Amino acid sequence: MNTQICLKQTNLFKMEQHFWKLSRNFALKIINCTEKGIIENCHGKCCLGNSFWPGMASTNQRCIHLGDKGCVLPKEKRPVTCLLFPFVLNKYNTLVLFGRTFLKGSRCSANCNNGTKSIIENQREYFEILFGKEEVDKLFRNLSMGKDPIIVVPKEIVNRLEQEKELARLNKPYKV
Repeated sequence: MNTQICLKQTNLFKMEQHFWKLSRNFALKIINCTEKGIIENCHGKCCLGNSFWPGMASTNQRCIHLGDKGCVLPKEKRPVTCLLFPFVLNKYNTLVLFGRTFLKGSRCSANCNNGTKSIIENQREYFEILFGKEEVDKLFRNLSMGKDPIIVVPKEIVNRLEQEKELARLNKPYKV
């Protein structure tokens, strides 16, 4: 019996957990990255051109999943990269806004300071798909207390993001 308890405790310590920090300063910026904002303002520019994956991986520099009203994939099937955008994960495992988000004339500039909600409020549904409702509720509590939240990231999400990075490196499109 004691051996079983010891083994269970040992297994707990071997579990690999991943943590990402969310920059509060970036999370609270007013950015209208919603379906309406995309249709009316930026027209899905993050999905076009040769600067971003997955758009850059297509022959016409347009994400193969981009329709007239945004992504045609079911939300749960979209790449992690797309669900996070305009957040990107930096080398310190911190979610920050894509570097050119606020530059005048950038792909995102039409949605910056446009609307009434912060980017994290607008992205809540996507964050819940990635991290779960309980984790996102905790994230919002931490933001309301003035903290940079720490997110417990499911291993599946980490693995998917690594696969997407490899697809981007190889300039290959995302397939469901």
